[in-house]
Amino acid sequence: MTGPEGRLTTELGADPDLVEIFTELMDKHRSVTVPAAHSDLDRALWERLDKLGFTLLSTSEEHGGSGGTLLDSTALLGLAAGAGAAVPLAEHDLLAAWLLAEAGSSAPAGIRTAALPDADGLARSVPWAGRTDGVVALWHDPADRVWRVADLTGEDLTVRARDDLSGLPRADVACAPRALRAGVEVAPEVAERYTLRGSLARCAQMTGAMEAALDLVVAYANERVQFGRPVGRFQSVQQLVVGIAAEVSLARAATDAAAQAVSVHGWDDEHTRFLIAVARSGVGHASSLVVRSAHQVLGAIGTTAEHPLHLLTKPVLAWRADFGSMHDWDVRLTGAAVRAGGAGLWERVAPLS
Repeated sequence: MTGPEGRLTTELGADPDLVEIFTELMDKHRSVTVPAAHSDLDRALWERLDKLGFTLLSTSEEHGGSGGTLLDSTALLGLAAGAGAAVPLAEHDLLAAWLLAEAGSSAPAGIRTAALPDADGLARSVPWAGRTDGVVALWHDPADRVWRVADLTGEDLTVRARDDLSGLPRADVACAPRALRAGVEVAPEVAERYTLRGSLARCAQMTGAMEAALDLVVAYANERVQFGRPVGRFQSVQQLVVGIAAEVSLARAATDAAAQAVSVHGWDDEHTRFLIAVARSGVGHASSLVVRSAHQVLGAIGTTAEHPLHLLTKPVLAWRADFGSMHDWDVRLTGAAVRAGGAGLWERVAPLS
């Protein structure tokens, strides 16, 4: 919803009933999850989410989804990340199913991830590739100079699997050129929206994971006793916790503002793109302090495979390199600010205050 002068209001958000269900699901998942150094696709959790219609939450009913809002979807992504859930919700729903919808197709049976292959058909570090039933590729055809969407499975893919630094599955994927050329032509704007959608999804996931890390830090600081008192009473620890809380709050505000802007103005609006750049840059920079300080507070125990902290901090570090590096988004944000000029920049920033 918008208020006077088109400004976003706090009334715009995810469905509270859905959020309650998401929270219960992820709390239960967190309570039974045993931390490990490497994570594979949690098919049991995926099946539960699928039965509830949450694996295609933001996909329209017309294309085989549940018809939820983007705000519903980003809420689910954040809570899932905060629970360390190893499921490709962002890749399957916000990217793969959306690409197929742009190409006029419904979401297929099975699980999909999405990729952006180069001119030769090679896509590097594709999340969940090799664990899903296929890859939906967005490819710029160098011959016809158009963008195409192709749903690739089986012999159309050559997958070289590897884990990322968080221990989650990724793979380098070689896509068969003939299959890419057979893809459906889509509007050029789809490529930019793909990057924006992926970036906002990562902001939601990173923010959710950092919020959960803050909860772990606060609980540990209150429970761990040293020299006869909780470590949270030491000023140095308090400063670390306050710093984490401040950065997490900033990340949440920026992510929510960007998601609200998309819901009100759409992906192609200049102000929306500015807010996504703010979120992507801000959340990325916040993650550095949050991860470092969280591990400082917990000390050695936070580095063990048996402790859940790494299920939150390591994915954050891996996700911030997706859909453009930190440098890319800093440059993009700076360019948008310069183009807006003094008066124009104020108009961009004011709705955040």
